[in-house]
Amino acid sequence: MRPLTHRGPDEAGFFTAPGVGLAMWRLRVIDLVTGRQPMANEDGSVQVVFNGETYSYQELTRELKQRGPVFSSSSDTETIVRFYEEHGLEFPSHQAE
Repeated sequence: MRPLTHRGPDEAGFFTAPGVGLAMWRLRVIDLVTGRQPMANEDGSVQVVFNGETYSYQELTRELKQRGPVFSSSSDTETIVRFYEEHGLEFPSHQAE
């Protein structure tokens, strides 16, 4: 048995580009169908892998949608993608209004 498989990851995701590689073993908890990672924006210029939880993601998603972004999932990870698009590297310091 491989060390990571004991908890039962449901899927693996990979992204590679010149100079970068992202990989993710995912145990599906939120957004079982469309929450695949790495998660990208529409043009693929932002790629995210995230192992954690954004507790206020539903509130943040509602706020972001009012400003225009169209979400393709109900994953908390997509909230990170969208906040990064708006605020760049400063996105962690922003909270729901």
